[in-house]
Amino acid sequence: MFTIHAYIGFTIDKVIHNIIRQLQHLVSDEVCLQVVDVYLAERKRGAAGGNLSSQCVRSAWETSYQWKAERVMAEENCFKVMFLQNTGQVTMTVELLDTEEAQADDPLDVQCLSSYMEQFVGTESSLCSHEGYFFKPVFLPRNLRRFRRWQVRQVEAMRCRREWHRQLGVENAGSLDCRFKLNTHKMVFVMNSEDYMYRRGALVKARKSQHRVAANQHDRFDKWHQGWLANHVTAPADRVVQNWLLGEETDDMIPCKTTCLQTKLKGQAVNRYQVHYSGSKAPASP
Repeated sequence: MFTIHAYIGFTIDKVIHNIIRQLQHLVSDEVCLQVVDVYLAERKRGAAGGNLSSQCVRSAWETSYQWKAERVMAEENCFKVMFLQNTGQVTMTVELLDTEEAQADDPLDVQCLSSYMEQFVGTESSLCSHEGYFFKPVFLPRNLRRFRRWQVRQVEAMRCRREWHRQLGVENAGSLDCRFKLNTHKMVFVMNSEDYMYRRGALVKARKSQHRVAANQHDRFDKWHQGWLANHVTAPADRVVQNWLLGEETDDMIPCKTTCLQTKLKGQAVNRYQVHYSGSKAPASP
């Protein structure tokens, strides 16, 4: 008699019973036997584990072993179990592998979908025909006439807008196209389709006005720079910088002669400094 501790023995009995059933399944099921055969075959060539230091060498073999196991258990849940031993401590990791393949778009489904769209959403729908219009009046006659007049006004407005753009010299295109994948419901943009607007002669005008814009920006920067120098730089400091640029500071400097040439670059006056060394050749750069 176990008295109040009988549940412990009952639980242990259930656990042992389940373990025996699992072991019996492992030694009798065909898939399990195939997995064991694959493991034994891969273990002989060293693809079923080893030292961590040599894992990079056998990574290709282990990947091949994993693919073989996934093919054997294509219709089952495939778990990858790894035992990592380090300084007497063993760590077990369990990973559920994704063996389901992504379903591609079925051409038959795509064709059926396109037929459905053409039949029920197309411009020449049977609901808008005269036969269906009289037998099944989905729209009232006055609403249909109003819709037709609205369509005519939209077409005329589009023509006027195109003429106006043509007079202004503006070219635009709205050919951006996108599609939806049936299996993932994601929107994908189609290559070589885009929206753009271009005004004729814009590049030529930009080239002509480039120098004027650059001169205005240079004048604004020079005005700000002169103000900053007046507020933060003293006259002796400015003189020291000019002497250093011209090589007049002889302390800790190689004997040389510096000349300043004023030239114009894209309409702006710039200073070019050229150094002439008194020796046979210039010193090596640091």
